[in-house]
Amino acid sequence: MTYWIRVRANPPQFNKAEELSQLRFLNESSVLHTLRQRYASNLIHTYAGESMIVINPVAPLAIYSEKVVHMFRGCKSEDMPPHIYAMAQSAYRGMLATRRDHSLVLLGRSGAGKTTNFKHALHYLVLAAGTVNKILTIEKLNAVFTVLEAFGNSRTHMNSNATRFTQLFSLDFDQSGQIASSSLQVLLLEKSRIGRRADGDPTFHAVYRLLAGAEGPLRKELHLTNLVAENNPFITPLQKHEDKQRAMVEFNRIVAAFKILGVSETEEKVIWLVLAGIYHLSCAGAVKTGTSSQSRWQFGRVECAERAATLLGTSVEELSRIVFSSNGGGGTPNNSRTTMKTPSPEHSKDITGLEALEGLLVGLYSEVFHCVAALINRSISAPVHTVSSLLLCDAPGFQNPASCGRQTGATFEDLCHNYLQERLQLLFHHSTLVAPKDRYAQEGIDIDHEDDYGFGGVGSPQALVSLLDRGSQGAAMLRASQSDLSSNRQTERRGLLWLLDEEASCPGGSDEAFLDRFFSHYGDRDHQMLLRKAPGNNQFVLHHLQGTNPVLYTATGWLRATRENPVARSAISVLQESQREDVNRLFVCARGAGVSGALSGSVHGLEGSQTLRRASSIRRTFTAVKRKNVCLQVKFTVDGLIETLRRTRVKFVHCILPQHNAGCTDNKSLLSVRSNQGEDSIINVPLLRSQIRGSEIIEAIRLHKVGFPKHMPLGEFHRRFGLLATDNHVRPGSPVADERREVEDMLLSVDIDPASYRVGQSQIFFRSGALEQLESQRDEKLTGHVILLQARCRGYLARRKLNTLKLQDMAVRCIQRNVRKLMSVREWPWWRLYVKVAPLLNVHRTEDQLKARTEELEVLRAKVERLEQERNHLKHDNDKLENKLSEITADFAEEHSTSTLAAERIDAETSERLRLERELQDVTQENKNLQQTTERLEMELLYARAADLNGVASDGEDGDEGGVYKQRYEHAVRELEFTKRKMAQQHEDDLEQLVGLKKQLEKKLADAYEEVEEQRQVVGQWKRRVQKLNGEMHDLRLLLEEQTARNNLLEKKQRKFDSETQNLMDDLRQEKTLRERITREKELAIAEKFTIEQNLSDARLEIELKEERLHSLTQELEDLTFGGKTEEEVAQLKKAKHELEKKTKDQEEELDDFAGQVQLLEQAKLRLEMSIEQQRKEMRKEMQQRDEELEEVRGNAHKKLKALEAQLETEHEERTILLREKHDLERRLVAFEEQDRTDRATDAENMQRLKRDLKRTRALLRDAQTMLERTKGDSAGKAALRQLKNQLEDAECARAVAIKAKQALELELNETQAALEEASRLRSEADERANVASRERAELRSQLEENEEELAEVLKKYRAVVQQVSAEQAQLQDSQAQVVALEAERSSLKDQLTELSQRLESVEQLGDPTANSLATRRLEFRTKELESKLELEQTTRARLETQIARLKENVDKLQTEAALLRTKEQTAQDAARRLQRSLRESRDEASSAVAREHETMRARRDLEKTLEAAEAETKVARDDLRLALQRIDDLQSAIQGELDLDCSEEATTDNSDSD
Repeated sequence: MTYWIRVRANPPQFNKAEELSQLRFLNESSVLHTLRQRYASNLIHTYAGESMIVINPVAPLAIYSEKVVHMFRGCKSEDMPPHIYAMAQSAYRGMLATRRDHSLVLLGRSGAGKTTNFKHALHYLVLAAGTVNKILTIEKLNAVFTVLEAFGNSRTHMNSNATRFTQLFSLDFDQSGQIASSSLQVLLLEKSRIGRRADGDPTFHAVYRLLAGAEGPLRKELHLTNLVAENNPFITPLQKHEDKQRAMVEFNRIVAAFKILGVSETEEKVIWLVLAGIYHLSCAGAVKTGTSSQSRWQFGRVECAERAATLLGTSVEELSRIVFSSNGGGGTPNNSRTTMKTPSPEHSKDITGLEALEGLLVGLYSEVFHCVAALINRSISAPVHTVSSLLLCDAPGFQNPASCGRQTGATFEDLCHNYLQERLQLLFHHSTLVAPKDRYAQEGIDIDHEDDYGFGGVGSPQALVSLLDRGSQGAAMLRASQSDLSSNRQTERRGLLWLLDEEASCPGGSDEAFLDRFFSHYGDRDHQMLLRKAPGNNQFVLHHLQGTNPVLYTATGWLRATRENPVARSAISVLQESQREDVNRLFVCARGAGVSGALSGSVHGLEGSQTLRRASSIRRTFTAVKRKNVCLQVKFTVDGLIETLRRTRVKFVHCILPQHNAGCTDNKSLLSVRSNQGEDSIINVPLLRSQIRGSEIIEAIRLHKVGFPKHMPLGEFHRRFGLLATDNHVRPGSPVADERREVEDMLLSVDIDPASYRVGQSQIFFRSGALEQLESQRDEKLTGHVILLQARCRGYLARRKLNTLKLQDMAVRCIQRNVRKLMSVREWPWWRLYVKVAPLLNVHRTEDQLKARTEELEVLRAKVERLEQERNHLKHDNDKLENKLSEITADFAEEHSTSTLAAERIDAETSERLRLERELQDVTQENKNLQQTTERLEMELLYARAADLNGVASDGEDGDEGGVYKQRYEHAVRELEFTKRKMAQQHEDDLEQLVGLKKQLEKKLADAYEEVEEQRQVVGQWKRRVQKLNGEMHDLRLLLEEQTARNNLLEKKQRKFDSETQNLMDDLRQEKTLRERITREKELAIAEKFTIEQNLSDARLEIELKEERLHSLTQELEDLTFGGKTEEEVAQLKKAKHELEKKTKDQEEELDDFAGQVQLLEQAKLRLEMSIEQQRKEMRKEMQQRDEELEEVRGNAHKKLKALEAQLETEHEERTILLREKHDLERRLVAFEEQDRTDRATDAENMQRLKRDLKRTRALLRDAQTMLERTKGDSAGKAALRQLKNQLEDAECARAVAIKAKQALELELNETQAALEEASRLRSEADERANVASRERAELRSQLEENEEELAEVLKKYRAVVQQVSAEQAQLQDSQAQVVALEAERSSLKDQLTELSQRLESVEQLGDPTANSLATRRLEFRTKELESKLELEQTTRARLETQIARLKENVDKLQTEAALLRTKEQTAQDAARRLQRSLRESRDEASSAVAREHETMRARRDLEKTLEAAEAETKVARDDLRLALQRIDDLQSAIQGELDLDCSEEATTDNSDSD
């Protein structure tokens, strides 16, 4: 064999192969050689078929950076080298492709690196997939790992950082493939590690890190300044200084991690308070005081207990009462709390104060761990809708302390972890070996593979799993009528966990008794490969992993470990009733978030509906084991975990240990060996071989190599790869008649090797790499199609752009033409008048429009509030439904377990019944043999005696003394008759005895049949109940999905409505601000215009005054001239006059310039009016679109109403049909009852007559038997008599069968009547629901009509508001133009005023005496103008404030009206949905009622057939009985004739003798 392995070595090109299934010669040596070569080159990952092998590198490797993550992101499986990232990417890609849940499970021994690879896989998935709203980031993930490592890890002999709990991390993805939510489930926490441990094992890391890292005020508040230096029975202190330094650093990391996870300082402080309280309680200890008769337990160090009570928010007396009230005689007599209960008095003597204190410590730490898990879930989960999930499972590895030199043996907790690993290995066995073979056999695929498990091991982990958890199969479930028949039956075997549970619950149980029972069940040769005794005390060895990993267990203290400590249950009450508000609040909330008790099997902090859906099986299992023991809690928790993984597509990662002590990182020799020596020294080959054998990796790789690991349904394959076929006449998605033939024809046209695939009955199978080849061909073809599609799309977009440019060119030309027309008509006075008057016509509409808009906004706001209330109500109902669904699933799990036990009972009783039938057949056959032997002996005796008598008679004829021989002959005849009677009597006695035995057996058999029938009825009832529960659960699931969809729709509508409302509010706010600004500017412009006009009037007045002055001056000049003035003065006056005339001309020119500016402003105003008109057109288009949408909604509502009416009509028709069928069935039932009554009467009469005939026949038979014994008849008479007896027995059997058939028919008739009553009740309920649905439909119709009317009114108001807003915008633009014009005019008038004032001053300087009077008059006029202007501004401001207030009120009213209308519309839609759902439910109930009626009719027909068969059998039995009676009469007549003949012969002989 060794030579064959050497010859079958692989060529050199297969050295360091990445995929073990690619090896040319696959055997154990080649696999070990490949793994050693790769490990020596730091290639620790290797593909093993669908799984992966990872060998612990001991030293860290730089292959897990973000750069490596980006290299693997988005890659296919065939493009990735072996890496843990590749497995995560493969699972993620498969989940996205199939939309099914996937999972990644890590297997291996303790210290093999499972948790490290678990972290790497999660790190990759978070970076590669991305998250929504940063619900799970790399910082959060690292913080989660830090916290879980602190509170759930500890140091062991095999691993310096061993995980002591099982974690199931769920990543929930949305439709886009991003992580929308996540959750963490913690199971099987090793809580006993906080208590007393053997050999001083350390406790969890969190305690040491708190003791070393707490500083400053926190340390003082936790009373950790002076630590107790004496021996602590529960917590072993750290000894090395570097360990303390490391613990200080890790404590700071924990604090930072809590901050990243969003844990408040108060919640963090509560966790440290409880941990410090645990430490102080462990330091307090327990001692026993007092005499032996009045001894009691109390705290050893009262000051430590006081510190613990202060931290926990309670008192020392309360702690003493909780801990020590259950022990000895020191407890308080009126203790109302839970006491320490034990199964027997023997155990109560062993209860100590240290055990009670240990129970409290265990309970407190368990609650702290659960609280931490709940806080983590609060940080990383979100209540969103998800599509699929990816689960990652990490559990403690195989525990074998003997492999590291520890000979004390494994504990019960190690057994629990090993049991979980065995179950995971069994899941791998079924997934990779059993399931593919079953699939090949089912599809008719032949593969060249032989089951060769080799190595002398066990073929499957199922044997050891059964030895550990095999349950009861109904050994003690037979009744008393069957117990006497199964006295020699062997006791059925049960698993270790069940035996330990029974022993813990029985009085007087002990570890030795448990081991004795265990070895009595499994100590035979059949289990010597799995179990053997060990030389130590209470020690045994279990051969795990197909016998490759023998583990030595020490069963000392196992019974105490399996019994739940009642004091542990008081821990939650201590925390929830704490005087500290923070402690009370945190643990009440944590318990409400999903904290459970037993063995850390709870699911914490799951708030989202989808996360609840993902953890449903775990929750169901925990609910079903609330009343069980710790052993059964472990079993059912593991069952729930395996069931959760089984529902997903599982990928396995096998973690391998290179050395026994590789998990202990403190051992620096491994690192030095790894760096200095070759591959033969860095890896332990026997250890590697045992791990490869135990995990069945080679068998899985061999099946993967020779088989077809990739499979796909034929329909899906045709849909996905249909475009590769050369025949393009058939579309890829179109249905086909024969999928298999279509797929075969398609494969013939595809470039693929025929040996690389097999076509089954419903699926197609591919070898490794074939499906990837098809995918690449499909990608190439899809690329060509996509390129063509892109080209067509670009051409379409270019043509569309060209049309747009053409339209733009046409629009520009149209605008130019209109502008030319405008330039030609802008000077018309009528056009100017129209432009000024048109905006003023729409001023009065603005207030009404704003009022309608305000009312609409108010309605919308009210509708939003109502929708929010309804959404909260629906959310509350959804939570209730989810809780109800979880309860129903728990009940269903309990019913399922009960039905399983009932089925097992029925199987056991069926086997017992078959055994009894076989025994009855054997007894009957033996009876027949005895009868035949007896008859044969009688005949031989008769022949012998007849021969003797004949010889004597012949001798007597020759002799002389004939009388003597005659006397001897008579004497012999009398002896013969006496012997015959004696034999007949003995035969009758034997026959009666056999008949009695037969009746007894028949009675027992009948009892067995009755019990079987009862069990069948019970099973039927359970099945019906399970079906009902399944139906209810399905309905609830549908209702939950509908509610979820409805919530999502409401949220979507809510978001849309919020956005629309926000946009409307923003628009309104902008319009309001714009209007206010324009109003202010308009008022300012009006005021400025008024001031300018006043200034202009002043200027004109001044000009008039100046002209008057000039006129007076000219008169004075004339007077002076004529009066003798000088010529120089006259020249000056002329000069001044000339200057004034010149200034007047300049002012006229400026007025002309002002007129031109006014024309320009009018043109700008016209442009603004055109833009306003364009905006009006756009608003009209939007209104038309909204009208169309409303019409569409109205049409859909009418369609729904018509559909509901049609459904109601069909429901009514079905209801009439059902009523008609019900009446027919009732009439037929009455007829059947009458017929059954008559049949019963006739059967009773026949029974009486048959009984009388039977009595008479028995009497006749006895007479015939006695007569036949007296005669010398031959064997023909006996045969006839025997035949008559057999016929009589057959008639009795037929009568018994007929009676049983009659009883069965009566039972079935009763069931049929009950079913009919149930159907009638369901029909009545369906009628009531139909009536309710019709009423709701009428209400909905009226409500829809009202909503339509209200909607029409709102639309009218909305149109009015839009028109008013557009008019206001136009008016505002006009106002702006006017303001600009007025500003320009004001500036020009100001300049003119300054010039005029300068002129006036120059004139005043001439010395006019009237200047002062003119100035005074001008100032008084200016003062009056200013006062009038101020009054005008005040009135304008008051008017505007009233308008603004009125507009605000209008906007609010509009919002409320819009909200009310939307709320009414939503309620109408919801009512329509409810009506549809009720109609659908009533239709389902009607169909179920029809199905039940069909089943009833079918059962009735079966009963009629059975009744006819029974009547036929009765008729045959009557005919046989009649024939037997006739034969008996004939026999009696024949016997009577023979007797008469004998009497006549005797009379003749007597007469001759007398003669």
